Amino acid sequence: MLNEKQMEFRRRVSDLAKKIAPRHGVDWRVMAATAILESGWGETPLAREAHNLFGIRSFAAEAGPDTFLLRSTEEGDLLFRRYPSDAAACEAYARLIGASRLYAPARIVAMERARKPFVERLARIYCPADPAYALKILQIVKMLESVS
Repeated sequence: MLNEKQMEFRRRVSDLAKKIAPRHGVDWRVMAATAILESGWGETPLAREAHNLFGIRSFAAEAGPDTFLLRSTEEGDLLFRRYPSDAAACEAYARLIGASRLYAPARIVAMERARKPFVERLARIYCPADPAYALKILQIVKMLESVS
């Protein structure tokens, strides 16, 4: 059962995703589910302090005012993109998934209206360290469909 803050976050990211995702050929449910999973329902420091709902990384060469330092490690700084708003983060995610050559194989599957294979391919690229990532996204998508 979702608490009140989670329901509000779900509504907010779903509304943003429904408006932004179609312009880039991205499934709004997958976008909203990714925002929910990556941002911990909008509660991670990255989401709260940098409006980065998707865990979109930055690189040292790009460091500047649009960069958010999450923490320093022995391997180097963990740098992420900073966005002026949640809408800007959604727009960046949609452009990334909708246009990047990296995600082209997943988009081909999506065009065939096969969400599960699309999410599985997307997960292998977007979050290769978590073998259950696709399942998590699909579970959230199912929840989003039950309330839309």
